Amino acid sequence: MRTNANAPPPLRAALASAKPRTLAVSGIGLLVLASLVALMLVSKAMAATSVGLATADSYAVLAAASITNTGTTVINGDLGLYSGTSVTGAPTVNGNSHVTDVAAQQAQESLNQAYLDAAGRASNGASGADLGGATFTPGVYTSGSSIGLTGTVTLNGGGDPNAVFIFQAGSSLITEVNSRVVLTNGTQACNVFWQVGSDTTLKTGSVFRGTVLGFNDVTLNANVVVDGRVFAGARALPTGGGALTLDNDVITRTPCSTSTGPAGPAGPAGPAGPAGPAGPAGPAGKTGTTGTTGKTGTTGTTGKTGTTGKAGTTGKTGTTGKAGTTGKTGTTGKAGTTPGKPAKKGTGGFTG
Repeated sequence: MRTNANAPPPLRAALASAKPRTLAVSGIGLLVLASLVALMLVSKAMAATSVGLATADSYAVLAAASITNTGTTVINGDLGLYSGTSVTGAPTVNGNSHVTDVAAQQAQESLNQAYLDAAGRASNGASGADLGGATFTPGVYTSGSSIGLTGTVTLNGGGDPNAVFIFQAGSSLITEVNSRVVLTNGTQACNVFWQVGSDTTLKTGSVFRGTVLGFNDVTLNANVVVDGRVFAGARALPTGGGALTLDNDVITRTPCSTSTGPAGPAGPAGPAGPAGPAGPAGPAGKTGTTGTTGKTGTTGTTGKTGTTGKAGTTGKTGTTGKAGTTGKTGTTGKAGTTPGKPAKKGTGGFTG
């Protein structure tokens, strides 16, 4: 559903805006109730399903005639070319490159079938000539001529990660400079498809999301970012055509993420497993601080007297002392008396 003045009254919006009513339990009330249920079932049946890409699914870029690059284009996904042989400018490919081989031929055939699938879907409403400023809900939207984008277009998945959007352009698809495709409420780029009946041009600075199924040539001007795939020459077999031109761009094939329900309750703990082997010894710990000094021990007992040592050797004779000084002369004795008596024989007298 396109939410602007030009969009047809959508069934989904009509159901969402309907006011609750109390229905009497009567034949008329039951008839109305049955009608509402039928409308809901029809609405669900009208929801678009994804376009199968088969062997082309892994490709971020795929062309029929040639691939020409300028600058440092990065391709996150596979690159394929069939039946052309010319890949010039050496883009960086983070994936596999298949040029004129069996894998590329099979991918080109899958692209052909995907294009026919998308083009054959029943439309849910008109897309309008310019998508800028519009918001779409899941469905198939058609323009009998070209589709343009100026500014921003929003694709609202309504909380459904599997919501599918298919845009059918009778002729060309052209995004203006710095235009944006914005995905909200669960919409995934892998579920957005642009079936283009002629040439596709994404102008400088565009941020584009989804898979381009281009009937003929596809040109990306400078600094374009694509979250999805860019396929050129979807109807090239056997008519020819389908050149892809790149210029400092980034194309990333983003696979769909699987939606999951809420986590269930935790199960009971299992039994403990056996002890594992001992791990290696850890590094040595830091040296501990020095402990306090212990108390002084008690004095030990006196040891036994040691044995007498051997007599020492006799010392050398000392040197002779110096001669003493001469003593003083004694005093002269007194003179004897005169005359002295003769001394008796044998008796010594004093000598005068």
